[in-house]
Amino acid sequence: MVFLPVLEYPSVFQWLTIQFPMGANSQSLVSKLAAIGNTIRSNDIITGLHLTVLQKLILSFSSFLSSNHLAIQRILTIYILMVIVVSGLLTRYGEQPREPMFMITTLGMMLSPNVMWYHHYVFMLFPILIWMGWSRLNWRVVTWCLVGLLIVQIDRRWWTYGLLIHVFGHLSLLSILLWQLRAFYSRQK
Repeated sequence: MVFLPVLEYPSVFQWLTIQFPMGANSQSLVSKLAAIGNTIRSNDIITGLHLTVLQKLILSFSSFLSSNHLAIQRILTIYILMVIVVSGLLTRYGEQPREPMFMITTLGMMLSPNVMWYHHYVFMLFPILIWMGWSRLNWRVVTWCLVGLLIVQIDRRWWTYGLLIHVFGHLSLLSILLWQLRAFYSRQK
């Protein structure tokens, strides 16, 4: 009887993977992209302009963003998993330090959920602090990280309402992976 709740975890996890909160407070990448799609469509409807080919293309893309949550989430998940796997292979077979893989994994785990709220950005602190320390307080890394933390504070209510935070997170993730790739290729020479 003690293990009964544990047996329900797989079904709860499966249910959670198909939940897509799309309210103004949701901070998942899928909800931010859907909000952009809805904004573009509502602006075109309000202005009542005759649509050009480019505007029709943007309108169809925004419609895709706002209606295909599951497909976008799957693409995001596959992309994050690929980055983590490449980082793991570089760590294992490239004989690299483990810190970059840890930073990529934790950033990926923070950026990938379909259910995400503003308080989840606290999980960005640990990999950012490790990145700054691991770089031995390189002024470029520290500046990038501090600007990113400032974006987390400001962007929630202004600018892009959270999309810029995801851009910062993904650029950070890819920057760390790029460092790993450069270190791997420089070691091969």
